[in-house]
Amino acid sequence: MDLSKAKTLLIVAFLGLNIFLGYKLWANPKSLWQGDVLTNEQAEQARELLQAHGFSLQTPIPKQIPQLALLHVARYTRPLSFWLNTFFPECEVQQRRSGQERIFACEHSTLVVYDNGRIVYKAKDSESIGVESSKAIAERYLREKNLWHNSLRFDLVVVDGMKERFRFIQTYQGFPLFFCLTEVDLVDGNVTDVKIDQVNPLRFAQQEVTVISALTAIEKFVEEGAQHFTDKTIVDISLGYYSQDYNASRWEVAPVWRIATADGKAFYINAFSGETEGSNL
Repeated sequence: MDLSKAKTLLIVAFLGLNIFLGYKLWANPKSLWQGDVLTNEQAEQARELLQAHGFSLQTPIPKQIPQLALLHVARYTRPLSFWLNTFFPECEVQQRRSGQERIFACEHSTLVVYDNGRIVYKAKDSESIGVESSKAIAERYLREKNLWHNSLRFDLVVVDGMKERFRFIQTYQGFPLFFCLTEVDLVDGNVTDVKIDQVNPLRFAQQEVTVISALTAIEKFVEEGAQHFTDKTIVDISLGYYSQDYNASRWEVAPVWRIATADGKAFYINAFSGETEGSNL
C-alpha cells in the first residue's frame, strides 16, 4: 500500500469536509447552533392549551428551541426621485408637507413618504394589470414597479369584503422580519393600495442566547393576548424578529415568537425574556 498516496487522499478528504461545513455555516449560520427541542408531549400540551381557549390550529407547533442573537438594523430610505418615478412616471405632481409626511398627488392617486422611510400609495382609480390569480397579480405588480427583492417572501392574505390584502415580509438569512412589510391591496383584481416598510439588516450580534420554547410563548399568549382575538384560526406560529418604530438611524431588534390568526392580527412574544413585545390588534 502506498502510504504517501493514502495520506494525501485523507488530507484532501478532510479539507473537502471542512470546506463543506464552512459553507453550511456561512450559508445558514444559525442552523448548526440548535438548542433543545420540544417533546411530543409538550407539543400536544401546547395544542390542547390553544384548543381550551377556543383556537383552531392550521400550522404545526414548532419544536425547535435554537440559540439566537440580537439583530442590528439601520433605517432604509430611498431618494424621492425613485418613488416619484415608480408611481408617477409621467405626471405633474403636487406636493405638500404635513408633520413627518411628504404628500404627493397626481391626478387620482396619492403617495405619502414618511421621514422614517415608510411609503403609502393609494390609487383612487385602481390599476388593472392582469387576469391571473390575485396573488400573482400582486407579485407581478411589485416586480414591474421594481419593488420586488429576493428577501421578500409571501406571508398571508387577508380578505375584507371585496378587498384582498397580500402581505409580503422582508427576511434576513431566512428569518422573517415581522415589522418589515410590503402590502398590496386588490379589489376585483385591481391594485388600489401599496404599503412598504423596510429596514437594512446589518448583522447579528455575537452573543447568542437560547430562546424560550413555543410552548412558553403560547402560555404567554393565552395569558395576555388570546382574549383580544376575535378570529380563532391560528395560521402561523414562528420565530422571527420584531421591532417598534424608533426615531433612530440604527438600533437592535430582538427575536420574537409570532402567533398570527387568519384575519392578519398577530401577537409577539420576546423570545429571550418571554414578555409581550407588541401586537397589531
